[in-house]
Amino acid sequence: MQTVVPTKGAVVLAEFQTRIGARALLSLRHKGRPVPFGATAIVSYQGATVSTGIVSANGEVYLSGIPAKGRLHAIWGNESSQQCLADINMPPAGNTTSSTVLSLNVLCD
Repeated sequence: MQTVVPTKGAVVLAEFQTRIGARALLSLRHKGRPVPFGATAIVSYQGATVSTGIVSANGEVYLSGIPAKGRLHAIWGNESSQQCLADINMPPAGNTTSSTVLSLNVLCD
């Protein structure tokens, strides 16, 4: 890890990882109800976490860097009944632009 603290008027070259993938507003539902406010939503691909977010009061979460296929894990407690999983398959990029934010409904079991 690199720490950079520029002074007034300085130009600093810094390298950092970018997220490449789709941006989406996901509406998460579990057992017919929205996933609870404050739940953590984690998207992973090939075992690595690629995006995380906090669920809003109506079960929505904004995520960026979502791969074409991934796995979503929502967690709002320590019990197995307070977690759910869903496979995510993003629509083909042919009809979208790089500034498009997709809106998807996700059933989380």
